[in-house]
Amino acid sequence: MAALHSRRFFDNEDSYSIGFVTLDPKNPATVWVGSGENNSQRSVSWGDGVYRSDDDGRTWRNLGLKKSEHIARILIDPRDSNVVYVASQGPLWGPGGERGVLQNDGWRKNLEEYFDDQRKHRRDGLDFRAGKSGCDLRCGLSTAAARLDID
Repeated sequence: MAALHSRRFFDNEDSYSIGFVTLDPKNPATVWVGSGENNSQRSVSWGDGVYRSDDDGRTWRNLGLKKSEHIARILIDPRDSNVVYVASQGPLWGPGGERGVLQNDGWRKNLEEYFDDQRKHRRDGLDFRAGKSGCDLRCGLSTAAARLDID
């Protein structure tokens, strides 16, 4: 039976809270971390953006979204590792921050029409749909995943 070994990583970064970890499907030595807990509850730790390591987690670079506070998911295009989508919850109990489904080409918001529509739509307390399209953050991320043809 093979022995299992573990080592510590992400100990020297500005954020200690991790919401999501994923490996590049084309290069498993490239590790992506979304900082900040991704569960909305009364006591939750926030983060300072998206990190990437190209050497199996030995060294890290913060790639931005420092005001996102909570990264819920990171999707990497299995055909092109340069295309990355991030679902950012933003601050949990207030306005501002960097929130939405963002793409790594300058972290621009993806599906811009969806977000503009969502901001204009008045939500019904019992209805989780947003805007004319009936699409919310989960739907936006699902649309990004469908573009990448992944689950």
